[in-house]
Amino acid sequence: EAVAEYRAALHLQPEAEEAWFRELCDLLVAVRDVTGALDVLERAMAVHGRSPALLTRAMEIETADRRFDAALGRIADLQRQAPRPEPWMARRAELLASAGRNPEALAAWEALRRHVESLPNLERGIPAVTAPYAEALTALGVKPLAPVVAPPADHPVPDTKTRTNPLPDP
Repeated sequence: EAVAEYRAALHLQPEAEEAWFRELCDLLVAVRDVTGALDVLERAMAVHGRSPALLTRAMEIETADRRFDAALGRIADLQRQAPRPEPWMARRAELLASAGRNPEALAAWEALRRHVESLPNLERGIPAVTAPYAEALTALGVKPLAPVVAPPADHPVPDTKTRTNPLPDP
């Protein structure tokens, strides 16, 4: 009954809020109508654009239903939209491994590793990059380089008692 009511509401309000489409989608997933849920998300994307929330939800549903090629397409869309592609590159590699496409998964992990290593040093240190990079190294069986830790330089501590201030006291 709820599915019928949601469908009727969306029929009356074709440009309804994105949340309405997501609610109907979740309801259809709950009653195991995966195709219907994906159709609702496609309709939502036609109305509201290919937002990350809609793409991510479609990718999750397709992954759970083992529609790996479709899910990989969603990941490609998300990667193009994201300010940092590295998390999506890692998600792609994970999905390929889940699909049993191990040579492709290894190639994806290697591409992620090379991509991160080509970034400037300051970009490599942000969490959105370091976490996927660590995943890639683990998946490839590569031991990360140990960080360079240098001891502090031996500098004498200045003697504040004998030091004179060249500026006059106020």
